[in-house]
Amino acid sequence: MSRVVIEHFEGAVKQLNAEAAAIRERADTAIAETVARIEAEGRERVDSVIGNLPSAPIFGEPLEGELVDFDPIGWFKRQARSRAWRTLLQGLLAVAVMAGGNVVIQAVQQGSLNVFSWDDWKVVATLAGSATLAAVFSYLQNALGIKPPKAD
Repeated sequence: MSRVVIEHFEGAVKQLNAEAAAIRERADTAIAETVARIEAEGRERVDSVIGNLPSAPIFGEPLEGELVDFDPIGWFKRQARSRAWRTLLQGLLAVAVMAGGNVVIQAVQQGSLNVFSWDDWKVVATLAGSATLAAVFSYLQNALGIKPPKAD
């Protein structure tokens, strides 16, 4: 009796293993077909994008009636001003954050914050001066075309 149960159990296990192998084979086939379809679609898309790229240089000879009034010196100066303003704004934002932190720390530690006292605003003034100085250096570096040293 127990031998019959064992044989039935072994038969059921063989059937399950066969079904699992068949499922695994179908899944592998489906995955391979999906990957092939995705690759083909990707190639088509890349080919369509590359096929639409201009074959002539973009900065070639100007066409008749086309404006070509580009001033590189003016562009560099505008870039220098823009970077200096961004540096100044970033520095002033850092000053505002530091001032807020300073106010909270003084209020918590000392309990005596006087917003009208110069002593309580010295740190803020120093930070604002540092931000302004950083902006001036940024402007001069970009306006004069000074490149930072390259790392070895």
